[in-house]
Amino acid sequence: YARPFEIREEERQNLPALDIHPDVGPKPGDAIIGTGYELHKYCEEHGILFLIFAGFNTNACMITRDYSPLAMSKKGYEILIVRDCTTGMESADTHDSLAQTRNSILFFEMFGQYTVTSRELIEGFRG
Repeated sequence: YARPFEIREEERQNLPALDIHPDVGPKPGDAIIGTGYELHKYCEEHGILFLIFAGFNTNACMITRDYSPLAMSKKGYEILIVRDCTTGMESADTHDSLAQTRNSILFFEMFGQYTVTSRELIEGFRG
């Protein structure tokens, strides 16, 4: 089966390339990790037992990927999710309430994952 012709495909092909903003992109010497296997090997090599998740899509990547909080907790890692530093893919119906994001966070909490706000995390590091 062939994919149907997309009317705006030519326009999409001519968009500028996406890139990571230089203020948050990897710096020389930073580890670049793309899979749960790579994350596990990196943590194993560096003695890392605790993972803090921020900046992820709560109702997609954080649930379905092999580097997700659930997948990594099954490998023995202690997980902390920063609630106000993640967001989900919201629909027109959930955008105002952030229901997808809030429900995903609740899902993690119900299945044994710890969550904090960024303020609580910073205070914890200070304490």
